[in-house]
Amino acid sequence: MTNPLILNERSQSGKKCLQRGVKLFRQLFDLARQGEAVGVSYAQFVCYLHGVSSFEDIAHRSYVRADTPLVLQLAKQVTDAVGGRQPITREGTTIRVGMDSFIWRKDKPHVRPRASFTGTPYTETEWKKVFPDGERRLLKPDEFLA
Repeated sequence: MTNPLILNERSQSGKKCLQRGVKLFRQLFDLARQGEAVGVSYAQFVCYLHGVSSFEDIAHRSYVRADTPLVLQLAKQVTDAVGGRQPITREGTTIRVGMDSFIWRKDKPHVRPRASFTGTPYTETEWKKVFPDGERRLLKPDEFLA
């Protein structure tokens, strides 16, 4: 049995998941360009990709921290599918965002772990200027433009 968090882009289901991920990225990117700080949680991202309402529907268990590297691998696949990181500017600060830029902890204030900034072309301070404290929120399920 394969891990459902590993996306096979050659399979029909993998292509469909990737298409959903591209739509999600574009939606979040457009919101960010409009000045809205909207993202998704790690488990929520997987759910949107697979078109399900709970992580348990995919993994048959709750989300655990060990899932994070695979979720970030999925985010990289989505970023690659949209042509790479895209520039977002807010209040004079421009960062190049990928899908990982929009994946945050589910609890307020929806931060990203400090370690997540080691692999990005921007700093935590720059990211917070584009996605300010107090303004970040998660995309509601009924907002997703599947």
